[in-house]
Amino acid sequence: MGVRVELAAGSVEIQRMADYLLVVERGVLAGPECAVAYRRAMERERDAHGVRHCVIDQRGDGDGGAEGRALLWQWLDPDAFDRVALVASGDMRATELNMEALARRMPVRAFTTLVEAKEWALRPHQARRTSVPPAPPSVETAPYAALELD
Repeated sequence: MGVRVELAAGSVEIQRMADYLLVVERGVLAGPECAVAYRRAMERERDAHGVRHCVIDQRGDGDGGAEGRALLWQWLDPDAFDRVALVASGDMRATELNMEALARRMPVRAFTTLVEAKEWALRPHQARRTSVPPAPPSVETAPYAALELD
């Protein structure tokens, strides 16, 4: 059984799955008090069950406008979960969410299906290479050191 949080213009249902939280949004995230109630419920469930991954199904919510979008990113701070996967209502919305998450360097990605979102959220984290890897040990650099320059 999950937790249901009634908001001013909708509701949020939070259910613990085996190793992640599944959140289903309905309605609109309207106003700071709704964002605070939503965030507190998520934190309680996360801490109570010791999960660090989350899938948020946003297909049933309306567009909360600029305020709703700003609130979403404000309360989805990078330390809340290791990964948060969003299920968007279409490709355009998923692209918009992904661009915003990348710009903010947040562990959040958007998808159009629940299956894709869950797979990404639960995939083991892999460190990205940010520099050129070292040369293999078979490459010899010693001959160059022996050259004499005039």
